[in-house]
Amino acid sequence: MNKYILIWFLFFANLVFSQKSSGIISYKVIINKKNISMNDTIKSEDKKEIANFFTGVLKKSIEKNFELFFNDSVSLFVEKSELEFNSLNSNLYGKSNTDKLFVDIKESLYINQIDLYGKNFLILDTINKLNWVIDKSQEKSILDKKTYKATCIRKINNKECKIIAWFSEDIPLGFGPDFYSGLPGLILELDTGNLTYKCDSIIFEEQNIRKPNSGKKVSQKEFDIIANKKQVEILGF
Repeated sequence: MNKYILIWFLFFANLVFSQKSSGIISYKVIINKKNISMNDTIKSEDKKEIANFFTGVLKKSIEKNFELFFNDSVSLFVEKSELEFNSLNSNLYGKSNTDKLFVDIKESLYINQIDLYGKNFLILDTINKLNWVIDKSQEKSILDKKTYKATCIRKINNKECKIIAWFSEDIPLGFGPDFYSGLPGLILELDTGNLTYKCDSIIFEEQNIRKPNSGKKVSQKEFDIIANKKQVEILGF
């Protein structure tokens, strides 16, 4: 009798895990307007007028919504497709509604499909691991799930920024919004200083995630060079 109980227990435990290892997380992304300054846009002294314009646009930008599709080994981070495309606002978030970020945790690689001024690129590179510091004395509930605090330092626009994440071990997968991953649970809330990602729904269901495949294949370093040249060509700085 005990043998059958053990079999049923293992079957039930596997079923519960499989239900939590695949699904969709929706994030509301909010610009922290009080943290936006001219230094976060353009630093050139002779471009102050342009810098002030972009700073104003940033502060007036609206909230946006993104989705993270995940299973036990890969994820796909995209803007919600029903939103109307606005190229200026989209670029302020670092993504347009055609961009797709694919992350493979097991292979430690990512594929980032980006539309740069009308031309698609596929950036293929290895994941830059973040040095997270976990503090389990700090916890809070997000959508009825216990989360713990983790922090790391990341350089953004040549400035060191403190990143704060709240992750849940109830979903023991190391994914998160954008390029943030590597914790022992899904990130449900993230504060990068200028942006805050807040999880507003989680749906557990099977996901068949496909790699992005549209665009010219480049490394991250190659894309950064292309993007900088394009910016100078179009904007003059």
